[in-house]
Amino acid sequence: SADLVFSVFLDNDGSIPGGMTRFATGIITDDKEKKRKLLDANAKTEEFTEKDYPKNVKYEVVKLPKVNAAVALHPTTGGVWSALIQQYKIFPALKKYYEEKGSNG
Repeated sequence: SADLVFSVFLDNDGSIPGGMTRFATGIITDDKEKKRKLLDANAKTEEFTEKDYPKNVKYEVVKLPKVNAAVALHPTTGGVWSALIQQYKIFPALKKYYEEKGSNG
């Protein structure tokens, strides 16, 4: 199966100043080798400090709860174009969907 990248947004972006919203992002994979490489990178990461954020955040293995969720699939370029598409097309569309459907969507 393909790897999936996910983001969980923890704040209502309308009430938090730009660039200060909290979120968690990660990869869902069954590839044990890929998981090992990511976790091995933790040994090279120094202790987390806010001034170094996000480059010193360590990888963790977690279990996500099963929830209803809105999902957007799009091709990735692995670079700035993907980030721009997410920021200016996908996130606004997901926000609009949530505002229209609320917890019933």
